[in-house]
Amino acid sequence: MKYLFVILFITFAFSSCTKDCKECKTVTTDAQGNVVQTSSSNEYCDEDLEKKENEEPVVVGDNTTKWVCE
Repeated sequence: MKYLFVILFITFAFSSCTKDCKECKTVTTDAQGNVVQTSSSNEYCDEDLEKKENEEPVVVGDNTTKWVCE
């Protein structure tokens, strides 16, 4: 039983330290859905990643810019 507790504790400790990261870039499309511009990718993790993924698209004229994370 003691070994089971130790194994569970170690598993929890390692899993809580992992970061949730993705490469994100901005993509601008026109009214027809054609890609007009793409920025270079940067890595975002945890809270910063969540902010990028939840950010609303920005519309300027016929162009829409949004974050794309992979």
